[in-house]
Amino acid sequence: MLYLFYSNWHPFFTSYRETSSSSSFSSSTPRSHADTATAANNGGRGGGGGGEGGGEGVFPLSELLSGNPPYWRDPRRDFQAEYDEVVAAVPGLRGTRPARFAFLIMAHGPTDVELLRRNLPWLYSPLNFFLIHMDRKSSDKDRADVRELLHGLDNARMLEPAQSVSWGGYSITLTALFGLSTLVEWSRDWDYFINLSATDFPLLSSAEMGVAMGSFVESRMNFVTGSAMMEQNRAELYVDDQGLYRVNETRRAAQPFLQRRQSGPPVRVERPLPNLFTLFKGEFWVALHRDFCEYVHESPDNVARSLQAYFAKFRISDESFFQTTLCHPAAPSAFPVHNDNLRLVNWPYFDPETEWVLHPDPVQSKHVTKLMKSGALFARKFELGTSDRAWSDIEGLLSEKGKHVGERILRVLERGKPARSVRGREEFCTVPEGYDLDYILRHQKIKRERKSPDSR
Repeated sequence: MLYLFYSNWHPFFTSYRETSSSSSFSSSTPRSHADTATAANNGGRGGGGGGEGGGEGVFPLSELLSGNPPYWRDPRRDFQAEYDEVVAAVPGLRGTRPARFAFLIMAHGPTDVELLRRNLPWLYSPLNFFLIHMDRKSSDKDRADVRELLHGLDNARMLEPAQSVSWGGYSITLTALFGLSTLVEWSRDWDYFINLSATDFPLLSSAEMGVAMGSFVESRMNFVTGSAMMEQNRAELYVDDQGLYRVNETRRAAQPFLQRRQSGPPVRVERPLPNLFTLFKGEFWVALHRDFCEYVHESPDNVARSLQAYFAKFRISDESFFQTTLCHPAAPSAFPVHNDNLRLVNWPYFDPETEWVLHPDPVQSKHVTKLMKSGALFARKFELGTSDRAWSDIEGLLSEKGKHVGERILRVLERGKPARSVRGREEFCTVPEGYDLDYILRHQKIKRERKSPDSR
């Protein structure tokens, strides 16, 4: 993994401003940063005479969505000045090059197209790669609208062929892995794979995010949440996802297989718990280092490949695959992982002992102060209408320069500070003393049977 310092990546911005035409690129050919930036800036036309320090090529971020073309795709946009300003705000990071990201954004339907129009401008940088998956159930118009949004950007494309994604089914995991592999083969010029939904919104500008995460690249840190599995309705059931093999699903995904009997109702088909590895569960949303992504993509020891087969009939596998792969005893222990995905999800209050919440609440203006102080890279979920004021508030804050830039980056560094002492996976993959999933699940079954009306 290349690790360049500021003096090495600094000329990249100059080179793309001086280039007169974009380079052709195929998905199987790695490219340089200059190729990416040149294509992304409509032939690399320059920074409007701004030079290395800024000048007239620098636009205020408050104008990001306005203009024709909009500022985020404007060839006069001076990315060098933006990164210079961010590095100058945190002197301690002056020698660190910015991290480069490969974003996989999963979306569906016309509402998500509008959400993409809102969040892509704040994510965009010629240093980053963007892969948009529009669910197969989306209309041709929705797909065409996304293509139009990405038109002319050589570092952004759609993930195709599209998959029909169903909540709780393996199709979510499969799409994430397809996206991860596509990005690995697309280019070597990125450091972190980050998966997003269209309802996510960044809490830092693209330059700020790159500088903040650049300090973690050399350590190969992975940012993932998780702990040992405790849920019976995931661990033992066989579930079906017809989106994997039917054009139009006839039943909801993540429904258990049922075994018919000669008399009485059908019973759920269950399978033994694994004893080759421990099941882990966390959030689907991750920031994975390039090295781990290559390991999953290549599966040189067959661990990732075998877990794909295991999780294909697993309920809500997207919340377990990456965690279980990282902690598999046959996987390399050298991949460091920190139990924090650097997100803030607006979950409603609930009692985990008696309640089960499937979806977060939409972000509103009253949540913005908490979000911006969290040190998270992203927050979710944002909804059209309900979150409009919150969007405007966050965009206004991201437009503030000077000390505010440094404050945002330092909050991320403070939140990620515990990761600097992590040397491997031992702490993340540790299971509680006396952990016995089989006992836990049998105890859960007894409690459910006692509460069932049929048992009274």
